[in-house]
Amino acid sequence: GGAALSRERLDAALATAATRAGADFLPKTTLTQIDQSNVGVRCTLRDQESTATLSAMSVVIAAGLAPAIRINGSRQIRSVPVSSRVGLGATFYDDTFDLEPGQLLMAVARHGYVGIVRLEDDRLDIAAAVDRSVLAGSATTNHILSEMLYEAGHRVPNELAHVVLSGTAALTHRSPLADGLVFRAGDSAAYAEPFTGEGIGWALQSGRFLSQAIVQGVDRSSTTSDIRLNAATIAAHWQSSHNRALRGRLFQCRVLSIALRQPSLVGMFIRFMNAWPAFGKQCLRLAVANDCETFTT
Repeated sequence: GGAALSRERLDAALATAATRAGADFLPKTTLTQIDQSNVGVRCTLRDQESTATLSAMSVVIAAGLAPAIRINGSRQIRSVPVSSRVGLGATFYDDTFDLEPGQLLMAVARHGYVGIVRLEDDRLDIAAAVDRSVLAGSATTNHILSEMLYEAGHRVPNELAHVVLSGTAALTHRSPLADGLVFRAGDSAAYAEPFTGEGIGWALQSGRFLSQAIVQGVDRSSTTSDIRLNAATIAAHWQSSHNRALRGRLFQCRVLSIALRQPSLVGMFIRFMNAWPAFGKQCLRLAVANDCETFTT
């Protein structure tokens, strides 16, 4: 069995934990500009009413797939493969759709794949990775997901035709991990198509590794009481940790996403699993395994 947790509940828990640890949680606030100098980092923040500038020793960008933030007046250009898909998703109620809590329905089609789970409040959560070329046609996004489910031999939720789907930027990308005293973590640093739902696991891991790198980068040679950070030391530790723990997993997921673009290969693998289920389970465990020991303290 398994469990599904809504993003709203997860985000609320993370915000609560952050405030309890002493952080200031500023909803509806946007970081629009970062400027670096020899004395630190200055951040321009904007909410619905005003704009403010804050000073910091360093900045961690963990904005997911959101557009790049301007650093010293220019936007960083992400490295995005031409074949990168985009994400579509929504949550909605549909009591007529037969899907038990803890179950995952995954449909693989020619132009992407769709996953559906039932959340803790009985809503359905549907998420998909879709070829960008398909979105350029005349079909609606709702129709595209319905066709993908139908192509894979699954029922289509009755309410899918009426929901408003949200989209993402290109999913697979790579961005610089460090730029002076500005660092990227989670999906802002690198992302691959999340076929096995490992995106949040990578984000949590990268946050842990980056915090450790920042601690390693404290300049202990300073003769003053002010804490200073060594950008090069932090970047080196962060790059090393990222390469050691996450690059291999990103590569595996990238290979898996390429293989899933071939429905005939998927069909062969399913038939193989039916013939040798024990070996098939080992292959799946290898494909979706996470380095859980990295979370131990």
